[in-house]
Amino acid sequence: MSIDPDRAVRLLEEDDRRHAARACVRKLRDTPWLIYCVTTGARGDLAKLLWQPAGASNNVLADRFTYAQQETEELLGFTPDKFVSRSTACFLATAAYYQGRKLAVKRGKNEDNVMGVGMTAAVTTDRERRGGDLVHVAIRTRSGLWCVDVTLRKPERFATDAEQHRVVQGEFADLVALNAILAVAGIDVVPLPTDRVDHSEQIDRLGIVRPERVQLWPALDAGRPFYGRVIMPDGSLREISSLSPDEWILFPGSFNPVTYAHDEMAREIERATGKRVIFQITKAHPVKKVTDQDMVDRAGQFRYRWPVILLEEHGLYVDKAELFPGMEMLIGADVVTERLFDQQFYGGYDQMVAAMERLRKLGTVFHVNGRVCADGHYRELADLPIPPRFIGMFRPFSNRNDVSSSARRAAGAKV
Repeated sequence: MSIDPDRAVRLLEEDDRRHAARACVRKLRDTPWLIYCVTTGARGDLAKLLWQPAGASNNVLADRFTYAQQETEELLGFTPDKFVSRSTACFLATAAYYQGRKLAVKRGKNEDNVMGVGMTAAVTTDRERRGGDLVHVAIRTRSGLWCVDVTLRKPERFATDAEQHRVVQGEFADLVALNAILAVAGIDVVPLPTDRVDHSEQIDRLGIVRPERVQLWPALDAGRPFYGRVIMPDGSLREISSLSPDEWILFPGSFNPVTYAHDEMAREIERATGKRVIFQITKAHPVKKVTDQDMVDRAGQFRYRWPVILLEEHGLYVDKAELFPGMEMLIGADVVTERLFDQQFYGGYDQMVAAMERLRKLGTVFHVNGRVCADGHYRELADLPIPPRFIGMFRPFSNRNDVSSSARRAAGAKV
């Protein structure tokens, strides 16, 4: 039986690349990076490449293949406009990043070392498909977001070896993802076969992957953040006036940093109410000093995950209610005891009561999540000393996660 010389050469080259990839992953073992991958649309050797060198538990948190569109939708919490796009890869990488931070905390690791990897692809299949064969990879870390976009070279015709071509493209897509991981980690990458690339701005003529850094937060408006407007997950802006209390729940907080508990609370209240959550951060905090740059950095945490509103004023809950009349809010039990009914923030008892009456008149309802309070005890709504005249403004909600931003800061986590 004769062997196709060209195929033999390709097999040798692929074997050399696999050896080179394993050598690079061994270098990854000596770094603190914790990697959580979510891929869809193509499947090659990424999991094997990341796992094979000994010590994978030092770096690898998870490898998830969300092939069914419904599984991808479940992970993201919405249906993307296009399943194969840079934007969707960024959403996947950010979802992976949030999940990775959760696992890092539970393992006693520094979640700032988490790298979320998202890849979405469209490759050769068993039917004619319009559009190009594409790969989009995104890498999310605490310090940034990087992307690689590749249009793959299609066969000259719908060949009988389409299945083999599909396998080759899947392996190539995972090599692109691996190289993006290595590049962001500051490790030498494995040159890719350029004959499989039709176009890419991030792969040079030698096959070296150079991921493009993407801005995580909106640009400053005249030196200041975009105060008083809704910053959507994709970076677009909406007016506050477009928000309906029938559709949205406000989640106010400092989010310094945002934790996986915030993320899970928001997802759970969405499932419970059918409404969408919008995070909200105020610069004029009644206790803490916050700068414009702080606001920009904190907003960046929500990119490709949640909408967020930055406010310059409106530090008290009654102020927020004036701006969002009738809109429900998600708060913790500690906020009720340490902020909402603390008369020092209002200038006295009578002023506090007046503020609570105003909240009731505006139709404000608070969903109160159980939290560990300042005295170290876990409390839910039923445990709180709320005056009977105001109890109708509060609804119980329980998604217990004993994680706080202050505790995460103490452990070394940063925005």
